[in-house]
Amino acid sequence: MMHEYYQVYDKNLKPCDLLIERPNHIPEGYYFGIVDCVCYNLRNDSFLMTKRSKDKPYMAGHLEVTVGCMQHGEEPLESIKRELMEETGIRPNRISLFKTFISDHAIAHTFVAILDIEADSIVLQKGETDAYYWFKEEEFKEIWKGNLITQVQKARISPNIEKIIEQIKVKKNEQ
Repeated sequence: MMHEYYQVYDKNLKPCDLLIERPNHIPEGYYFGIVDCVCYNLRNDSFLMTKRSKDKPYMAGHLEVTVGCMQHGEEPLESIKRELMEETGIRPNRISLFKTFISDHAIAHTFVAILDIEADSIVLQKGETDAYYWFKEEEFKEIWKGNLITQVQKARISPNIEKIIEQIKVKKNEQ
C-alpha cells in the first residue's frame, strides 16, 4: 500500500517539509492543503458535481465539486489536475485559481475550470465517487443552499457561488 502524505503549511502559511501521513491529524499551528474545483462544461452549459461514495467515512452520499488533499510537495494547480483526473477522468486545459481560503487547520485552494467535453465522458474513481450530475446554472446555485452538499465545502463555496459563476462567465468568453 502506497503511503500518502499531506502538503503541510507552517504558521506563516508557507509550505514546509513536515511529513504527516494521511489520515493523521495536523498539529496545532500547521495547516494541510486542500484543492477543489468548480467545473463548467461548454458543451452542455452545465456545472459538474459528484456524489461521494457510500463507502466514505465522512459525508457519504453527499454532493461535492471535485475536492481532495494536496500531497506532499505538490503545488495547488498540480494537485487539482491530479484530483480531477483521478476522480472524474477530466484533463482540464482551462483552469484558474478562484481564491484561497484559510480555516482552522486547512488552506483550501478553490479553482474554476472551463471544460469542452462530452457530458457522458466522466470516469468515476471507485471508492471516491458513486455518481456524477450536470446542473444548469440556476439549479446549481440552488443546490448550494440545501443540505445535499458536504458541510465543509458548502461553508467555503456557497457564500462565493455568485462570484465563482461570474468568473466562469468571464473565463468562458476568453480564448
